[in-house]
Amino acid sequence: MTWNYRLVESKENEESWLEISEVYYDQLGKPLGYCRATVGGENVGEIQTILTLMTQALDKPVVKFKPSTKKEEHSELVSNIEFALESLKAACGIAPKYKILDDGVVYFYMDEK
Repeated sequence: MTWNYRLVESKENEESWLEISEVYYDQLGKPLGYCRATVGGENVGEIQTILTLMTQALDKPVVKFKPSTKKEEHSELVSNIEFALESLKAACGIAPKYKILDDGVVYFYMDEK
């Protein structure tokens, strides 16, 4: 699996939002999912590298995702995700949330507090 920073357009309730995200791809280059990108590192150089890669994302086509209306088609995917998230919670104490988007793309996120 590969990933890169990309501008992602998501749509909810007829409103569009652009955000630089980490987009993950299958072996054929089809986007599988995305998550919010963060900027951090062990030193200033690492942060500069991340910001450079994020800036390069502005020159690439926007990746578009929209919430799925086909929940019944994703029952096996939901089952697998929920099992994986329970394992993650047990092992690491974190519990991300997710949305299934059209074509089975999954967006993981953490609630902001």
